[in-house]
Amino acid sequence: MNTIKAYEEVVDFIAAGTTPQNVIAFRPSEAAQERVEDLLSREKEGELSPPKNPSLTIICSLNI
Repeated sequence: MNTIKAYEEVVDFIAAGTTPQNVIAFRPSEAAQERVEDLLSREKEGELSPPKNPSLTIICSLNI
């Protein structure tokens, strides 16, 4: 993703106000999904720099 972090997409969605049905139906954008896949891949390969680890931790805690 360009300047927005993957987890910020989820935070923005929730902050905008939503319904339980919309929360159930929510799916991250393709760009956010690709970012998470990249972070997970880099984590498995040991290539993830320390500043990126908090991003992965936050994303995983959101369970998206």
